Amino acid sequence: MPVSRPFWSAPFLTQIFTVGLVLLSCVAKAELDQFSKQLVPRATTTYPDSLPLAGALVPHIHDPSAMIKSRDGKKWILFGTGNKIRIRTSTDRVNWVDAGYVWSEKTRPKAALKYMPKDSPIEWAPDISFHNGWYWLYYAASTWNSNKSGIFAAKSKTGLSGSWINLGLIIDSDPSVPYNCIDPSLAVDLSGNWHLVFGSYISGIYLLDLDKKTGLPKNKAHPRQGLTHLAQRFEDYLRIEAPFLFKHNGWWWLFTSFGGCCDGQYSTYSVTVARSRSVYGPFKDQSGKPSLQGGGTQILATHTSKTQHYWGPGAQSVFKDGNKVFMVYHFSGLTNKEYHIGLNELDFSSGWPKVI
Repeated sequence: MPVSRPFWSAPFLTQIFTVGLVLLSCVAKAELDQFSKQLVPRATTTYPDSLPLAGALVPHIHDPSAMIKSRDGKKWILFGTGNKIRIRTSTDRVNWVDAGYVWSEKTRPKAALKYMPKDSPIEWAPDISFHNGWYWLYYAASTWNSNKSGIFAAKSKTGLSGSWINLGLIIDSDPSVPYNCIDPSLAVDLSGNWHLVFGSYISGIYLLDLDKKTGLPKNKAHPRQGLTHLAQRFEDYLRIEAPFLFKHNGWWWLFTSFGGCCDGQYSTYSVTVARSRSVYGPFKDQSGKPSLQGGGTQILATHTSKTQHYWGPGAQSVFKDGNKVFMVYHFSGLTNKEYHIGLNELDFSSGWPKVI
């Protein structure tokens, strides 16, 4: 049974809300940006280049979903953050073309708009998977520097533009709770049980149990009840987000992004990982440090190869193709208007994933 960390206890709430208020209300974004610029990481570890990718990916696709096969197996499909959620397809997983959007202005769920800025409504961090004959899409609606956020869901028989059925709101957050409902990712265990991992900043990463038939919360009337706390940070402005759970070799691997996103060459994102035998945790990094105490083993960070600057790689998704495991992620260009997509195989032969 899942055991939820007692985040409702008075001392913990006092600590979380104090820090949360400092983060959300008292720390101006300009100050945080300036702080990040003073701490731009330049990795001492070298990492391999991304596998070749081309076509309609730069500069707009970021927060990439996993790459998933079409029903006929002839195409790969990729989703990314953007107005109405961007879709890209490829026949060879190298060359990508624009395949439209999940929503049109007519079909776009109106309930999500109240969580987004009126002048620039953008759906965030779509997550894609295929179960029970349907493609399932989970995504977030939010605003920078706020935890007034909502996670929404949709399903489709084809995964392509114009085919999506809105499933509505899954769970939301506001200043009354110590978490942020963004960056969702679906995990299905070997017993067929569904779980949604999500979170960012404040008190970190949480897990919500879903109904495997509907894709909605088991406790639909009160989805905020019974959450399981998986990971948290206590430094670097509490910056942890983009959780992704992946089952491999008998372990649940919790991939997260530490640091700050989306600031061009000053982005401080890095990809970290921890593992647990149970989807409910406890998760620990390679040194044995619990994720709830800030643990996370870094597997990818800012670096420069002979041909490419990789600033702030993160927002990762993990998927299998045959017997191989791959990680897709974004990294920043020179400005916060430019994003690149990276793709690397993960090697688990040492017992822990390594980017190759």
